[in-house]
Amino acid sequence: MIIKVCGLIENENALEVSELGVDLLGINFYRDSSRYIEETVFEGIFTPIVGVFVNSSYDYILEMIDKHNLSYVQLHGDETPEFASMLNEEIPVIKAIGIQTRLDMEIAEAYTDVEYLLFDKKSKMYGGTGNKFDWSLIAEYKGDVPFMIAGGIAPEDYEIINNFTHELFEGIDINSQFETSPGIKNVSLIEAFLTKVR
Repeated sequence: MIIKVCGLIENENALEVSELGVDLLGINFYRDSSRYIEETVFEGIFTPIVGVFVNSSYDYILEMIDKHNLSYVQLHGDETPEFASMLNEEIPVIKAIGIQTRLDMEIAEAYTDVEYLLFDKKSKMYGGTGNKFDWSLIAEYKGDVPFMIAGGIAPEDYEIINNFTHELFEGIDINSQFETSPGIKNVSLIEAFLTKVR
């Protein structure tokens, strides 16, 4: 199972999380986020880095890919399937989809040319809410693209995760429930969680 830790803002903290053996690290390029880090330089990290963008221009995303040596791009706004597909030709794309009703799964199914989908709690805000959605709605997903789950996943949710089954379920994205302050991850908490979900 893929474990993605998102919203990192400091290099030393990111290094500590990386050394736990997680699969992906996420850094945020959404200017209205408390975890926005465009000028932060991450060095010495061998875990693949995911850049999170919200309605950014194609050229800006390409600029940040080069500047920060990104391995993936996560689109967390209103980007169209066509935009996601075009970008996916340059770098693997993770498209976040806000989930609230069964109809949202139909929206997700339109993104056929991305590496992963990321199912998150639907909100008027961009960039994630830190709240859970009803995972039972995932049963309505009829697409072919594998997915990860985000949205308020907490340390005590390991049993829910371990009992969740779907043939296209690939992993989880953890963030705010594993922090000591916005963007600073509690390394011990993540380490303990990993032992329970792996």
